[in-house]
Order: sequence, then C-alpha cells, then structure tokens
Amino acid sequence: MNKFSFFAFALFANFTFYQCSAPGFVLSSPKDNELAAAQKRWPDVTKESFTQGYTIYTTKCTKCHGDKGIPGKSEADWGKYIGYMAPKANLTAAETETLTRYVYTIREMYTKK
Repeated sequence: MNKFSFFAFALFANFTFYQCSAPGFVLSSPKDNELAAAQKRWPDVTKESFTQGYTIYTTKCTKCHGDKGIPGKSEADWGKYIGYMAPKANLTAAETETLTRYVYTIREMYTKK
C-alpha cells in the first residue's frame, strides 16, 4: 500500500469511526435533560456552569480539533485528553472541571449502549 492509499484509508477510517460512534448525535446547546443528568452526578451543577462547559468545548476544544464526537471516546480517554490539553488551552482548574462535567455527561447520555 503506497503512502497516499494508507493516508486515504486512515482518514476514511477515522471519519467513519467518529460518524458511527453515536448515530443521530448532533452537538447543540445544552438541553434540560442533559442538565438534569449532570445534576444527578454532580448536584452543584447549574444551568450556567453546564452551559459554560458547552461553551468551553465549542470554542476552545473544537477551535483546533473540530468536533471529534464526544460519545465516541471513553470517559477515561476524555479524562486523559482534557488533562493534557487544559493547560495548553489556558483553562483554570474550575474551567477544566466544568468542561469535564459537560463532556462526561454528554458522553454518558449519547454513547450507544
């Protein structure tokens, strides 16, 4: 397999993985049922903080990486990615926690079970 074919295959496989990770999932502004799910796990989550998590994801994370499909990765993987990237994105500890809660909630709600 030449380099171009390999690259094309890798790109196709990557795209397919993300697209198939959560059929019908479209990232949109936070919904009440998503907020309620976050509050089950973290009772101190407010609509404002949950919306801030969405805003951080859609402005800081997707700015460089695009929407990689939150449901397509495990919670452990997201924890590693967020832990690694938060300092690079200049997130405070509070912003990192807010982002983590948002991503974990969305991932849990929309991961195919």
